[in-house]
Amino acid sequence: MIRTEVSGGFRTAWRHRWSAASVALMITAICTIFTIALSDVITETSAILGATNLRQRDAVTFTTYYAASSSLDPSTALMENLGAEIDSGTAYTAVLGNVEIEDRSFAGGNRAVVLIGNSAQEAVSGVELCSPAPCAMTGENIKNEFDGPLSIGDQTVPVVARTPSTATLFDPNATGIDLGSTVLINLPPDSLDHLRSEEQVEALTRTVLFAPTDEEVAQFARDANNEGLTLVPHRIAADQPERYRDIMIRAGLYGLSLLALTTLVLFAYSASIRSTLRQERAELLLRHQYGATTADICLRVAVFLASTMLVLPTCAVLFFSLAGPPITTAAAAAEAALIVIYVVLLVQTTRRISRSFSTTGTGGRRKKDKKGKHKIDERTE
Repeated sequence: MIRTEVSGGFRTAWRHRWSAASVALMITAICTIFTIALSDVITETSAILGATNLRQRDAVTFTTYYAASSSLDPSTALMENLGAEIDSGTAYTAVLGNVEIEDRSFAGGNRAVVLIGNSAQEAVSGVELCSPAPCAMTGENIKNEFDGPLSIGDQTVPVVARTPSTATLFDPNATGIDLGSTVLINLPPDSLDHLRSEEQVEALTRTVLFAPTDEEVAQFARDANNEGLTLVPHRIAADQPERYRDIMIRAGLYGLSLLALTTLVLFAYSASIRSTLRQERAELLLRHQYGATTADICLRVAVFLASTMLVLPTCAVLFFSLAGPPITTAAAAAEAALIVIYVVLLVQTTRRISRSFSTTGTGGRRKKDKKGKHKIDERTE
């Protein structure tokens, strides 16, 4: 009996395939928009929350403007001064996009991130940085496993630990960086002068100073300007609250627009379900008369609802979940919301069917026609 009702639910969906397909496409579109929008909000919110330690230490970051001259090559004196600042614990820096860019096989072809300075731990959550530097950590989710130590900045860097998939790095100039899919390299401050020129330039631009005086910030900016870099300082404690308000406003707008669109589609879907049940009511009553229980009929309806509103959207959500965090988290939230809506609609629909059967009775509510014969009252609820 169960197999019959399941196949019957799919046949019902096939008979009404055009209306079912249109609703499924609309729900899929909503899930797609919800996943993308929510992943954007999650990314930016996690970056804001990840900056808590930096705000507490009154960190200063920089926006960089490059001179129109040729390639830059920072001086040894500038890099040594930065190294001394980092070694004192009042600064750290990172290289995120230019690590050994001329060697595509570096770190097994995985993305590599370089952190310089013990204070970089303030920007890392979910894992303790390896020590002593130089050392490296490989993420649990890296695409290409590799053996042996790494060579960077005239140093041999041993791989000593694994980074959990939940570990993240807060980049003040961008967003949270997933360390679970990267190779994290921790270098000592004295390695700055041995890096490639493009790595040194990025290290200058990503410098984070802790609780500096205005004069210290101005001096650092002047030194960089002499090398062809214009650095505009930003105090995270002052800039982040405004950015957080912007994110909350955008999240609210996303939520309201999605709520309105979802409500519209659900009304359309409910109307479509009621129309379908009216068309199928005679067959359902007939099956009920000839032995199918209310539970059997509800199973058929549950399969019909699942095939129209769960199958295609779930496939889209599963596709998004392959992209990794934060889209995976947003996709899981979209699927959870979809299942909740499905359960609510299923409960409403099965209650409607149960009331219909209770008013008609096992043999249906009978009334006499003009010839004195009984017939089933097929009034729609």
